[in-house]
Amino acid sequence: MSAAQDQQQQQQVLDLSKLGVQELQSLHQQLSSELNQFTSSMVALQRTASKFAAAGQSVESLKDYKEGQRMMLPMTESLYVPAELSSTEKVLVEVGTGYYVERTVEDGTRYCRGKVMEIKDQVGELSRILQQRQQILSRVEVVLAQKAQG
Repeated sequence: MSAAQDQQQQQQVLDLSKLGVQELQSLHQQLSSELNQFTSSMVALQRTASKFAAAGQSVESLKDYKEGQRMMLPMTESLYVPAELSSTEKVLVEVGTGYYVERTVEDGTRYCRGKVMEIKDQVGELSRILQQRQQILSRVEVVLAQKAQG
């Protein structure tokens, strides 16, 4: 943490003591709401990372099959359909809301791994923000408790 950020956080602590009870309660409610939203977002991102990881494994497993071979094709985590493999060299990768791009098996696997890493970075950033908000919320609770006592 930089000196400027540390100083800013110290100023926030000082500012908290100057707020009234209603303002502190409002801030508490806002922070609690943000924490819930960030937590929900983090869970959704982790699910998405798991789906990309599973997709990458599925694409990578195509190396073990031959063209024309019958297989159970994963459509979702719990739905598989019987299919005949038309190519072991190319796959269709969903790149966004219903858009697919043809890629080699290696590129498809690399794409999925890249998405997992990208999402993990986002989860890390969200986690950092969550910790900061949680610290601020704790400070607000302390100041609220002090004001309630005196």
